[in-house]
Amino acid sequence: ETLNQLNASRQTVQALEGRVASVEARPAGDESGKLSVIILAVSELRDAVHRGRPYVTELEAVKAAAGNGPPIRAALISLDKNAAEGIGTLSSLREAFSKLASTIVAADRDAPDAGWMDRALGRISSLVKFRRIDGSSEAASTEFLVSRTEKHLATGDLAAAVSTIKQLDDAAKATASTWLSSAMARLSAEQSLASLHAHAVAMLSAVKG
Repeated sequence: ETLNQLNASRQTVQALEGRVASVEARPAGDESGKLSVIILAVSELRDAVHRGRPYVTELEAVKAAAGNGPPIRAALISLDKNAAEGIGTLSSLREAFSKLASTIVAADRDAPDAGWMDRALGRISSLVKFRRIDGSSEAASTEFLVSRTEKHLATGDLAAAVSTIKQLDDAAKATASTWLSSAMARLSAEQSLASLHAHAVAMLSAVKG
């Protein structure tokens, strides 16, 4: 599978190199051709990121095609960090949070300032994971926030899910910290890709008049 992915990446780069070479051979005034290559490279990068696989090759292709302009450079900087290992997909983040949810609730119950009832529930939940999932727990409680996060993830609203998790108290937030970092990396990547695509399309529209 790895060899197949490398092969596919190599073919992508070769195709992009061919397009870039053909564009460079055209008259200097043919800007729309160059911008079409940028849009293609950004599309390949977006596909790789969405699939959750490493995207070093696709990122380098965008850099080669798009140059080093400030808007492009700013968007690419945030994508550099995770290029070698890839970024978790929304589906994998949803699944990971579902497995973690009860542990987050239990961590809040075990916090030093928790009441005796919460500590008792925490000890029980260390043996059997349980929590309310109907959303009817006290507003702003850990159970409520965890339930809200799951609902946001179910509808694909990652930004709202991240915002909700950030409202957790210290112990619960610490338990969710690894997941939160992954979710924020996905959110940042999506924003960078949207910015790249919008910038390239705007440039193309300007050239075409």
